[in-house]
Amino acid sequence: MFENYQHQDMEQWIIGYFANNNDKINDYPQLQPEHFLWEEHQKIFKKMQKCNEKAIPFMPSNLGIKKKEDIEYLAGCASASAMVVNVKPMIEKLITDSEKYNALMDTNQLITEAQENDDLDVFERISKISTNRFSEHMPTSTEEMMNELYDKMDGKLVGISTGIDGLDENMNSFQKGRLYIVGARSGMGKSAFMCSCTEQIEKTKKVGIVSLEMLDKELLQRIACVRGKIPHWKIEKGKCTEQEADAYHEQLLTIKNVFINDQGGMTRAGVITAIRQLVKKQGCDIVFVDHIGLIHVEGKSNLAHEIGENTAALKALAKELDIPIVGLCQINRSVEEGQDKKPRLSHLRDSGRIEEDADCVILIYRPSYYNSNNKNLPKQESCTYVIAKCRNGRVCDVDGIFEGDYMKFS
Repeated sequence: MFENYQHQDMEQWIIGYFANNNDKINDYPQLQPEHFLWEEHQKIFKKMQKCNEKAIPFMPSNLGIKKKEDIEYLAGCASASAMVVNVKPMIEKLITDSEKYNALMDTNQLITEAQENDDLDVFERISKISTNRFSEHMPTSTEEMMNELYDKMDGKLVGISTGIDGLDENMNSFQKGRLYIVGARSGMGKSAFMCSCTEQIEKTKKVGIVSLEMLDKELLQRIACVRGKIPHWKIEKGKCTEQEADAYHEQLLTIKNVFINDQGGMTRAGVITAIRQLVKKQGCDIVFVDHIGLIHVEGKSNLAHEIGENTAALKALAKELDIPIVGLCQINRSVEEGQDKKPRLSHLRDSGRIEEDADCVILIYRPSYYNSNNKNLPKQESCTYVIAKCRNGRVCDVDGIFEGDYMKFS
């Protein structure tokens, strides 16, 4: 089955190439035994890796090959590969096709099981199948850790800047492998905060957005308005001047590193798959999820439990993909019962697990949000970023500015 992806002769040439050129095995660390579909080739390559670790030649005796026919087989592979000039494209094809073969075999098995079991979580299995082709996460070396420290000592930014100096200073910017939660009341400005950060980040990094609430054009519109300081409401209502329209067009053309998946109603598995695609296919350095409360929960499971499972999955994914993931989150209405209406960790909606899983929780507070009768709000108003939890920074309040016309936080 799936013979197009099986390459016995190519496997023989690669095995023979390394038998003739022992030291070349170090040039292809991505090649692993599981990429060989023939069991005998898997065994030989494993033994070659062990010999390489011990710095001993790939002789039959060192490889544990004793039978005459097995020794002759290895010699035949070496002889057949003598004319191989460039093994690199062969190895690349072998890896790609073996991953496709295994994915197709797993999918074929999934189809069989799905026909026999109506309760099978198909989407979860599909997500796992797509995960299998990603390489194992390599541990951080001591050299990398020291280089990062020296960068910090030299005052260099380590991580991805939020674009807001006070936040970067106190939460140490967005760091790889960490889950960030940004919480606020509905209409307080969670999406505006995300777009403000995105506008700054995408100048030097690739930004992914999984938007369960807004269309891609809405988000791009906001980012362009933030960048060009163009009144958002004018663009939304078509009340802009020709000059503002031209400026808006120019700003849209500058947005090149934002990649948006705006499919609504996605399940946890769907969101995870979308994030993987943004990172693996588009090369995104950071991904925002707007917002985690809209991740579809199937069945009648406990909502708080399911949201907790969602954040746990996002945290695990941030570590696996080695990127920061920023999840937006609603705050409970109970915050309005307080005298100052200032949000706290306990106000995160539906689940205490959110604060447990997050490495950092930022709560947005705009006092003017509650002045519903005030129609003459200033163009610039004060806001507070409440860093309510931060495993690698300070728990404190950071003063900021919100410009309502542009939907911009700074």
